[in-house]
Amino acid sequence: MEKLMTEYFPVTNGDSEPSVIHVARNGTDLGNIKLTEARAWLLSGELTRTDHYFNPELQQWRMLDSHPDLADPAG
Repeated sequence: MEKLMTEYFPVTNGDSEPSVIHVARNGTDLGNIKLTEARAWLLSGELTRTDHYFNPELQQWRMLDSHPDLADPAG
């Protein structure tokens, strides 16, 4: 995950917020996941808060629990 993933640009919903994020776990690419699915998968345990998403603005991977829309999936 050290490599910058500039080819992964989020799909936007017309606003500035992406509706799809690119996710990885332990260096394994899990692909693009809709935010709504990511929330559900966090609640079910299919994703963990320590999995990562690519932040294109910062050009780096961040933990899912740092994503503003995923910090509290129950909320």
